[in-house]
Amino acid sequence: MKNTLEKSEKKYPQGHFIGLGIGIGVGIFSIIGVLIGLMTDTVVFISIGPAIGAGAGVAIGAGLEEQYRKAGRIRPLNEREQKRKKRATAIGIGLLALGVGIFLLLLLSG
Repeated sequence: MKNTLEKSEKKYPQGHFIGLGIGIGVGIFSIIGVLIGLMTDTVVFISIGPAIGAGAGVAIGAGLEEQYRKAGRIRPLNEREQKRKKRATAIGIGLLALGVGIFLLLLLSG
């Protein structure tokens, strides 16, 4: 009984549901975009899918986050989580810059 009660009263770190929503949304809509792109022979759907998924994931995740916040089940990030978040953001920005650089090189050379 105690274990079930602990699980139902679990507190989640700030941003947990937004990140979860983005991950699930991008995954689902990427698959849908690829399938529609393959069926219509249009490449644009492959790139639109993840963008729509990210937007839908943020919206759904923010709604869940607000619901849990009102119930008092969202906690602020601790110091370790803040460092991890900063590191992940820096890595993401670096990979984005690398991707844009490769894209520009391919665009200019072709």
